[in-house]
Amino acid sequence: MLCLVCMLVGCAAAPYKKADMSFYGGRTGYLDRQFAPGSYIVEYSHIGGYNYNLELNRQYWSQRATELCPKGYDGTPEVIFAGEAKIEEFVCPQNFCANYPLISGVIRCRQ
Repeated sequence: MLCLVCMLVGCAAAPYKKADMSFYGGRTGYLDRQFAPGSYIVEYSHIGGYNYNLELNRQYWSQRATELCPKGYDGTPEVIFAGEAKIEEFVCPQNFCANYPLISGVIRCRQ
């Protein structure tokens, strides 16, 4: 029974949270950077594990964009790799993580 619980927990979807950038599991979550008033780079990363869900990660990206711009926003996400991340903390050139996809996009808040 304990093995079954451990297996199910190991396959759970990544939670919606800010990436804490800790050594263990810190690259999973969102980060954003404001580069002009009402304009942000938003990225959602999930590095590691076997439960990568691209559609869920797109939903998390959209959730963060909506939080930043409650009146709506212009911008769409794209799938890039961790080696191409626009937010420095997500850049990962090492072989073990460089090819993990992440969701990235620029948003401009509507007034």
